[in-house]
Amino acid sequence: MKIMAVTALSYFIKTVLENYMMTGNPVVLLLLAGECITVFLVVFSKFTDTRNFSLLPVLATMGATFYFFAIALGGGKLISDNVASVLLVFGICWQIYAKIYLGRSFGLLPACRTVVDTGPYRLVRHPIYFGYFIGHMAFLLNNFSLWNIEVLTLLYLLQFLRMNYEEQVLSRNEQYREYKSRVKNRFIPFLL
Repeated sequence: MKIMAVTALSYFIKTVLENYMMTGNPVVLLLLAGECITVFLVVFSKFTDTRNFSLLPVLATMGATFYFFAIALGGGKLISDNVASVLLVFGICWQIYAKIYLGRSFGLLPACRTVVDTGPYRLVRHPIYFGYFIGHMAFLLNNFSLWNIEVLTLLYLLQFLRMNYEEQVLSRNEQYREYKSRVKNRFIPFLL
């Protein structure tokens, strides 16, 4: 998975840089920055023997991780580059904030490396996904197309599937079950 992530990111870097050279749109560079951070953490994640290698979690993880092969760089602008950039920076900062608390326990496949219940994890059980969502919505509103709506809808169906599998693995841990009973929201703080 780590080699696949680095290989896929290399292709995405090339695609984004080509698009940026043609359009000058900083939103695509910010989307790339968020993906680079994710791949960096995957490469340096802590080993665990609790990963779920079942077919459906692996397929959901691969589809959600490599969605950027399907995304269209370009489309209608429902929000300006500046507004989209601010939202993307917020989403990336939220991801970084959550990933700092998770540290080397971040990974792609569902696993239990450790239970984190501080920082953004006090508000929502999957704060990294929330950061991704903010960034993806900013990207979509700045690169609006029916195709991108379809790709991101499929992405979030896969993300919710991943959340379910992650919670199944994590729920084997008593500390996580206690945490789950305290923190009711899974995805969006104070809402969902």
